[in-house]
Amino acid sequence: MTLELNIQNEFENSAEILGIISMQTRLKILQLINNGKDYTVKDVADKLHVGLSNISQQIQKLVDGGLVSKIKLKDGSRGKIIKPLWKELRIIL
Repeated sequence: MTLELNIQNEFENSAEILGIISMQTRLKILQLINNGKDYTVKDVADKLHVGLSNISQQIQKLVDGGLVSKIKLKDGSRGKIIKPLWKELRIIL
C-alpha cells in the first residue's frame, strides 16, 4: 500500500492526514521508518535526538491516526518496533 496524499483530489482525507503529520517531529519519524529498517521507540528517539517521552507521545499520535503500528519485539525484551502501514510515502502538492 502506498500512502499518497494528493491534495488536489482528496482534500478531506488529505487534510486529516496532514493535520496528523503537521508537526516536524512526526514527519521526521515517518521519513525515518519509511526506509524498511526496524526501529524501536528508543531507536527513533536516539536517531532524532529527542527525549523518549516526547517521541512516545508523537508516535502514539501516528498510531491513533492509523499511519503506523507498534509491534511487540519477538525476543521478549521491552519495547516495540514501529512499522509504517504503507510501502511508500509520496506527498503530491
